[in-house]
Amino acid sequence: MTKNDIDKIIRQNHFVEFYNWHQRDFAAPSPRFIKNAVLSRHSIPGCIWYESGSYRYETTRFLASLNVSKVYTCEPSPQFFEEGYVSVAGNSKIIAVREESTVFMRRVLAEIESMQPLCLFLDGHYSPWE
Repeated sequence: MTKNDIDKIIRQNHFVEFYNWHQRDFAAPSPRFIKNAVLSRHSIPGCIWYESGSYRYETTRFLASLNVSKVYTCEPSPQFFEEGYVSVAGNSKIIAVREESTVFMRRVLAEIESMQPLCLFLDGHYSPWE
């Protein structure tokens, strides 16, 4: 990390997040601004994003703000799906469903054009509280 990177973190008021992440020896989860920077850097203009594990739809909304054609996202938890869906329901770029990622991915891959760039963010995981 360069001095410019650190200066940027301080200017953007991410210092506390970065400091806490540093104190955890950079263990997961990374701060949201780090995740967003990585996703943005790897996004392809006009691509389709597939995201598993919507949870609060924060990443979904961020991906839809990029130069993308669609964001497909799934959340298997009825509770998390219902709580977060309201925040993305009006966005025409986002297709959100309550479904297991393995089932949803098959449907998405069957629907999209084979030559359109596809970016994957596989963030779904087992939730012991479900």
